[in-house]
Amino acid sequence: MASSHSVLKKEREIEGKFKQLLNHLSKNDFDIESLKYQCADHIKPAHMERITSSLQLFTALHERDVINPENLAFLTNIFDTFDRVDLTQTIQQYHSSVKQLMSPIQPYSGRTFEEPTQNNKADAFVHDEDLARCVQHVSRRITSNWKSLARYLNIPEDEIEVNVENNPRNVREAIRQTMSWWESNGRNVSKASLIAALREIGRNDLGDDLQYNQY
Repeated sequence: MASSHSVLKKEREIEGKFKQLLNHLSKNDFDIESLKYQCADHIKPAHMERITSSLQLFTALHERDVINPENLAFLTNIFDTFDRVDLTQTIQQYHSSVKQLMSPIQPYSGRTFEEPTQNNKADAFVHDEDLARCVQHVSRRITSNWKSLARYLNIPEDEIEVNVENNPRNVREAIRQTMSWWESNGRNVSKASLIAALREIGRNDLGDDLQYNQY
């Protein structure tokens, strides 16, 4: 069984390789305007105007979860459009290098977690309407890297897996239940903690939403 520490270490290693890949790809000779055109459906015009390099563009795509360490299909399709076989091969090599690291993570059973009683929940958790809106916003917007967010919020691995198993055809509901668990039972439950965790996994767009009350 993997410990929460080893899981986070593995995810950080994958994230590091992913960032190295984006940095390598950005050093190629691109027509930035052609690249931006291909990405227009995913980035708002006001933000797109501030992008001046391919690395900034790739980073913006990552922040919006259009691409992530486990899914680079969008970039592969763009490079196919530009007949950049060399870059699609680079992405394939990246996938091969991290394939072992991306093997399914076993549920963490290093320690047990007792379900708080209803009275303890009432005493320990004071409902915060602003935090509730933040959690709802993130639950609606977070996508494939939601498990990374859950782990940075110290949500038990077994809690994550139970919600996945209970909602095999509804990832959005699994996310909602997991975030609801954190809101009611987590440690250091606060808007600041949620923003920090979002920034740790590269979702600065959602972190900005919460920081500037855009939810």
